[in-house]
Amino acid sequence: MFVEQVKAIKSELKLNEFYLLGSSWGAALALEYYMRHPEGIKGIIFNSPYFSTPIWTKDAAKLVSELPDSIQTAIHIAERDSVFDTDSYITANSFFASKHG
Repeated sequence: MFVEQVKAIKSELKLNEFYLLGSSWGAALALEYYMRHPEGIKGIIFNSPYFSTPIWTKDAAKLVSELPDSIQTAIHIAERDSVFDTDSYITANSFFASKHG
């Protein structure tokens, strides 16, 4: 769906040639778009790319493991229960982001 949205924007703007920029998850989208619709792309810029969920998950787990125990616990409970709107998780996530965001 997202690739088709990029294609629709390209069409609406009547772009024949263009540079594609993607940041984080947008870099993965840019790569997917290019793989399906390479025509007209003069170049791609990947800024802080996110290309692999397994690698990202492993890296994030390592970073979480280095946080204080109370922060780790709040994150693990939220992930286990799929509840991310508690005060403890919001605080833990903010702490994580302040260190690694």
